[in-house]
Amino acid sequence: MLNKSNYILTSFYYFKDALPYQPQIHLVDSGAFTFFSSGKKFDVDKYVGEFINYINEFDIKYFFELDIDVLVGYDKVLEIRKRIENETNKKCIPVWHYFRGKDEFIKMCKEYEYAAIGGIASKEKIARYPEFYIKFNKIANSYGCKLHGLGLTGKIINTAGFYSVDSTSWKSGRRFAQIHKFNGEFIKITSKKDKRLVDYNGLDNHNLNEWLKYQKYLENKGVR
Repeated sequence: MLNKSNYILTSFYYFKDALPYQPQIHLVDSGAFTFFSSGKKFDVDKYVGEFINYINEFDIKYFFELDIDVLVGYDKVLEIRKRIENETNKKCIPVWHYFRGKDEFIKMCKEYEYAAIGGIASKEKIARYPEFYIKFNKIANSYGCKLHGLGLTGKIINTAGFYSVDSTSWKSGRRFAQIHKFNGEFIKITSKKDKRLVDYNGLDNHNLNEWLKYQKYLENKGVR
């Protein structure tokens, strides 16, 4: 089913193989925050080395930096960013968080053609002000920078102006026992209380197909 998607995001924490097909854009998240949050022993330098090897082995073109400022500090994040770029000979996708400040946002947009805004899915302060997404995109575009909205879904993506976004909302049907249907807008049908969901994989496949319709809809509208 996923091979019907022209655009896909994977996490290095969960997926360390080559994709069985070549989408138009394959974005790779480092998965570092997930690793750290798992409670497992986290050797930052070792993890970065493995991430670099993966990028080089499979010639990954689009990959996010390790935006783990809250864990190691921004100076260390910049150090890691530099190492990754030096050892892959590619620019990463930097991920701006509100606590980095306006100056760092402008600097990022000047230095990178593709960047991202983080903290939306994790409900950082930026998530409370979606009306600012349009302004962020206008500023970024004025410097020739395209923005990705990490973990962004909902109607706001129709107007915010992001070049790309990602979302795991297609899997929410499994969590809430919902069937999704897209016909220009989403209809979500929740199972009755006296009914029990038995085919989780079938539900995932159905809902993913509907979300792929949404992906194509956004692409045709020129949102990407």
